[in-house]
Amino acid sequence: MKRVLGLISLIVCLGLAGPVGAAGEKLVVDLSTHQIAIDSRFTGAEVIMFGATKSAGDVVVVVRGPGDSVAVRRKERSAGLWFNSDSVEFADVPLYYTYAASRPVEEIFPEALRRERQIGLDQIVLVPKTDASGDMIQSSREALLRERVRHALYSEQAGVITFIDANLFRVSLAFPASIPTGDYRVDVFLVDQGRIIAERTTPLAVTKIGVAAQLFDFAHRQAAAYAAIAIAAALLAGWLGYVVFRKV
Repeated sequence: MKRVLGLISLIVCLGLAGPVGAAGEKLVVDLSTHQIAIDSRFTGAEVIMFGATKSAGDVVVVVRGPGDSVAVRRKERSAGLWFNSDSVEFADVPLYYTYAASRPVEEIFPEALRRERQIGLDQIVLVPKTDASGDMIQSSREALLRERVRHALYSEQAGVITFIDANLFRVSLAFPASIPTGDYRVDVFLVDQGRIIAERTTPLAVTKIGVAAQLFDFAHRQAAAYAAIAIAAALLAGWLGYVVFRKV
C-alpha cells in the first residue's frame, strides 16, 4: 500500500508542477519509508524508491551509510600460528554502499564524473590515515572492499532501475540484517549525454528499537558497566554449567 501511495503522490506532484520551465522540477523522488527499524527479529529490509522525471535521460541512485574509520590488518603465519602484522587505517569509510542505474554506469557517465561522484565500487574513495607503501594501501583497499561485498554491505554490481513508462521509474533497495545503524543518504541523479541535469538527496535513518535499542544505548553510554555485567553474566553461565554437568 505504501508503494502505491508513493507512486500516486508522485503523479499528483507532476500534475501540479506545470511546465518544467515554470516549476524547475525535472526530478521528483520519494521512498516507501524513511526509517528502517531494527529489533530482535530483524532479518533485513527492502525500501522502494519511486521517481518521476520531466526530462529525457538516465537515472542513477547511490545509497551511502554513515562514515567511520576502518583498520585493515594483514595477518602473517609464524610457527603454525597467525598473527596481526602491519595495518592500514582508512578515514570516513562508508559503512554501507549500494547503487542502481537505468543502464550500465559506464555508458551513462564519463570516467571523470564517475570518479568525482564515487559511482561504482571501483570509484569509492578510501583515504589512508596511516603511512604505508602504495602496494600496501592498494592491497588493503581491495581486502576491505572484498570483505564488505562478502557481508552484503557493499554492492559489487549496480541494481536495476525500472521505468514504468517514459517518465515514472522505481528501484528496489535491499538492506541486509547486518546493516549498521545511523543516518544514510540516498542521492539520485538525472543524466543526459554525460551531464547531470538534475539531482535530489533524501535521508534514510536506520535505528534500533525495543530491547535492542536499550541495550545498544546502554552499551555506548555506560561502556564500563556494560562490560562488567557481560563478564559477570559469562561467569555465572559458566558456573551454572559446571553445577549442572557435575550432577549429571
